[in-house]
Amino acid sequence: MALPELMARLERDAAARIAVMQAKARAEADALVAAARDEASRRRVDALEKKRRTLRAQLELEAASARQQARAQVLEARRRLLDRVAARAAALLVEAPPGPGLELLAKAGLRFVEALPTRLSCSPAAAAQLVATVKVVPTLELVIDPNAAPGLVLEAKDGTVRIDARLETLLARAWPRLSVEVLQEVER
Repeated sequence: MALPELMARLERDAAARIAVMQAKARAEADALVAAARDEASRRRVDALEKKRRTLRAQLELEAASARQQARAQVLEARRRLLDRVAARAAALLVEAPPGPGLELLAKAGLRFVEALPTRLSCSPAAAAQLVATVKVVPTLELVIDPNAAPGLVLEAKDGTVRIDARLETLLARAWPRLSVEVLQEVER
């Protein structure tokens, strides 16, 4: 083989090897570029997902806070309503004249003190209504207090029994149940 042919053949072999190496290098470069794009895309998706979770958590916190504030406002409004109702009821009780139930309260209370010497404290208007009851019980002392709240107080003189049947006290005892009923009625 002559030198020019050998040179030509070496150049062709070298060109072929260069072409193969370039193709291989291009394929590797394309694979690296594709892998980099995939990695960048995955990182973007991960970053967006992380941001979405963060925003969702913030939204849930804000929603919970808003619900809590709304509940607090409702509870405060209910409290103010119950305060107004209680104040109005207390004002009406102060003005209330003695009713027919006063004698029943006195008789029921006297069953608890039995034969003990007892004081019955009440207003002049209530005392007028309780005259018949007082006359029947010899151990009962009637104490008329012009400043007494509506209702009556029975107290054994030895201090062992005290029955506070003033209307304001009866309202205070019944208020937990009554407040629930008021709120139920308002919410209907």
